[in-house]
Amino acid sequence: GKVTVVGTGKYDDRAARLTNLVQSKTQVDVVFSGMEDFPSYATTNLVRPIDTSKFDFSKAPYDINNKKNSYTKLNGNTYFVKTDDTTGGYVLLYNKTLFENAGLKTPAELYKEGNWTWDTFRDAARNLTQDTNSDGKNDVYGFADYDINALLCSNGVSLLNYDGSKFSPNTDARVKRAYQLYYDMYNVDKSICTDPWSWSTDMVQGKLGMVCQKVSQLLYWKSQTNKYEFDLAPLPKGVDANEHYAALNYENCFAIGATCKNADGAYAYIKFYIEQTQGKLYNEKTAGAKLNANQEKMLKEISALTANPYSPTGFGSLKNDATSLLWDIRGGKSVGSALEFWHNVLKQDIDIAMKNSK
Repeated sequence: GKVTVVGTGKYDDRAARLTNLVQSKTQVDVVFSGMEDFPSYATTNLVRPIDTSKFDFSKAPYDINNKKNSYTKLNGNTYFVKTDDTTGGYVLLYNKTLFENAGLKTPAELYKEGNWTWDTFRDAARNLTQDTNSDGKNDVYGFADYDINALLCSNGVSLLNYDGSKFSPNTDARVKRAYQLYYDMYNVDKSICTDPWSWSTDMVQGKLGMVCQKVSQLLYWKSQTNKYEFDLAPLPKGVDANEHYAALNYENCFAIGATCKNADGAYAYIKFYIEQTQGKLYNEKTAGAKLNANQEKMLKEISALTANPYSPTGFGSLKNDATSLLWDIRGGKSVGSALEFWHNVLKQDIDIAMKNSK
């Protein structure tokens, strides 16, 4: 078969491109998306409901669509097809060399001991943070992250609540404690990198100890340098959690475009793509880098952990507002005050988006 790709360009411009394609009645059979696009693509009629009879949602790799917090339906219709993430989702990646040079047990070692918790995670980040040139500013940080999702997931919660039909900001005390951990690490310990976007370069340059990311990033770092050794572990167990969680972010989602003209071809393509890439780590920049046997084993263990998916953020300005919440906390605003204000804003984002969808 022949597949024509339309609307390519920058990631952050994807919604505008899709809108222009649909409004110009350009044929768009398949839409590749992520949870940042749910439910916005459905509420703005950029995609249409899928025919669920085309997929066997009782079996892998499609059975994730039937599990808790799969976030596929809106107003009773199913709009997105998701796949089981057998590559561990977002895990704790770290510079093993930095840990060894500092005489610290690695996250993997602490996990095997049953002692990989928020406390040991915070201690490790604090101990790895350094001002190497004595200029009064840290230039090696223990941890970096530009959102709070992984820490929320590690404590058994997500940014939003979902009761099967409605979304709302999560006001659980476990949410507050995750933000408080971030506040303490950033403002008290000063162990979180002040530049939220430099984590990949910093890791390759030996300026960062830990980050929560996809395992494909580890392969990329391996292909970039042999000066440092990198490794992976599960997310640390949250203070309220009884187990370690696998933090899943549904990035590989498929929908049927509103201007689809070849439905049979669309469903065939979705099935082909999902079934051919299932469980495979791929990155065009890894230059043949591979996980070693111990890392493969660890990844398999992480993939078997209870899944705690990220919340969708495609509710108007919700993604940006959730980022602003975290930025207030980075700026020193108390967790209680920040959550009280921004949870009201997030609720408004959700209410406006859902009202416009009816």
